[in-house]
Amino acid sequence: MLLLKYPLQLKLLLLTLCFFAADAKSQGPSFDCSQVSADSTEAMVCQSDRLSQLDRDLAKAYQQALSKAANERSLLKAEQRGWVKGRNECWKAINEADCVALSYQTRLSELQARYQLVSVQGPLFYQCNTDVRNELVVRYFDSDIPTAIIERGDQMKLLYKNADSSKGYVGQDAQLIQNDRSLQLVWYYQQTALNCTQKPSQ
Repeated sequence: MLLLKYPLQLKLLLLTLCFFAADAKSQGPSFDCSQVSADSTEAMVCQSDRLSQLDRDLAKAYQQALSKAANERSLLKAEQRGWVKGRNECWKAINEADCVALSYQTRLSELQARYQLVSVQGPLFYQCNTDVRNELVVRYFDSDIPTAIIERGDQMKLLYKNADSSKGYVGQDAQLIQNDRSLQLVWYYQQTALNCTQKPSQ
């Protein structure tokens, strides 16, 4: 009602300023920036549009994962607390902001893949080195960083798309290189690579 006292041009200006103020507030991270320490990682996130967006994306994915986690909710919460501690160690990196961004992207991609929050190709089945003990089940996820989940027997690995290769994925102790209907997989570093051929759809 207060706007009725002002000329039309001033009303429009005030409404525009209110719109941008509300929009700026909505573009912050998922947490309250007024409650963070000035020299903290959270403060860096608050001051960066890029990191704030990543924080919002991760917060959304985390909530979606919690809703699908069922009996794993406690484990997921513990993992998230551990991730926060790891993210905050980026102050040791040469480029702290890039380290924080990569930490967000890898955690976001992990949640998107593990809880199937994004589109997936697969499962695809592979036979490696003509040995039935080396059968693989592979799923490729359209996550923030494209990921692959590989199952081999009772073991599973999560790999991330290698930025230096359009067909390669890397993860902890593992590396995968895609071809048309085959792949090469190193399950543990220093081991001989497995040459795998895709089996007919099951």
